[in-house]
Amino acid sequence: MRLVCAVLVVACGGPRAAPTANHATAPPVEPGPTLVVLEPAAAECALRRIDPVGGAAIELARFPGACAGGRISWRPDLERALVWFDPGNLYSAGYGGAGVPAPGHRDEEAQITERRYEVDLATHRVSTIAPAPERAVEIAYGGDGSLYAFAERDLHDAKGIVPVEGRMLDFTQLQEGLPAAAITYRHDGGTWRLVDVAATTIGWDYARGWSAAPEAATIGPRSYDMLAAHAATTEIRDAATRGALDRIARSTSDGDGWAEIAGIYVWMISGEFVSTTGRIAWRGGAGAITLLPELGFTGGELVAIRPRGRFVLVASSNAGAFPRLYDLVARRLVYASETARAVTWWPEPRALHSP
Repeated sequence: MRLVCAVLVVACGGPRAAPTANHATAPPVEPGPTLVVLEPAAAECALRRIDPVGGAAIELARFPGACAGGRISWRPDLERALVWFDPGNLYSAGYGGAGVPAPGHRDEEAQITERRYEVDLATHRVSTIAPAPERAVEIAYGGDGSLYAFAERDLHDAKGIVPVEGRMLDFTQLQEGLPAAAITYRHDGGTWRLVDVAATTIGWDYARGWSAAPEAATIGPRSYDMLAAHAATTEIRDAATRGALDRIARSTSDGDGWAEIAGIYVWMISGEFVSTTGRIAWRGGAGAITLLPELGFTGGELVAIRPRGRFVLVASSNAGAFPRLYDLVARRLVYASETARAVTWWPEPRALHSP
């Protein structure tokens, strides 16, 4: 099994604020399942909060250019959001190898330039955020409401105790991975200021990378994380169910096979970690187990599977592309998009804490 990705870059224009007229009369979205989407709007990309069942939608902001690479970070209290168009977050099937089915979608090769915008979710005002002094791996709001950029600085063959940005980092106990520094910048008065440097590792499956930064412990919700190809699943113990699923695809000797989540069945692949794929089945109205209708994904793509109440959302891992929302009670597809990005559930707010 091997991981794959593709990244290309080109330039785009500057931001503009979304129209603010009639926001007070916009239809409410709370009664139904509430999703956040980045979706094309003419030559721009719109950030919207939608109820795909009831049809209500609130446009929160617009940004120049396409939605490719879009990812979203919320302040914990949901008063602000950071929308980041990241060339490293284009759609990719995520893995491949001998015997792996062909993916249902081609890897995305859109040409975009990295750009970042902060949105006031109450006033809909949009501000451009300049890049941090070094390449950010994540941009997120801390538990205190501040906006942070997290970088990973490769320290190559550093051994023992080494100075980095005036801090002494201890690698004397390093046994796995490559030594690195987790660098944290805080956005303050329109500029990025260095606030912390911590020892970390990169280059192996259990590397903490940027998340070793102390400020990473309380960050708010992020679409990239919410769309990870991992889920809490249970073993399928019923022999008849296992037999029906084996007729769709038989479990392999290297650990790939079926598991259950929220009443549906998903094909899991096993590497260093277990991941969810786009081979997903359910029990139809007549009791037969069949693949989800109109899903578009295959067992050759990593996907996020996120149940909420009677609904389950399926979208490509991390990028949130090609979303499908199913009603598990009515047994029907209620929402699908070929062009939206960063599609996930609207998160729940958390109180800020004092720094």
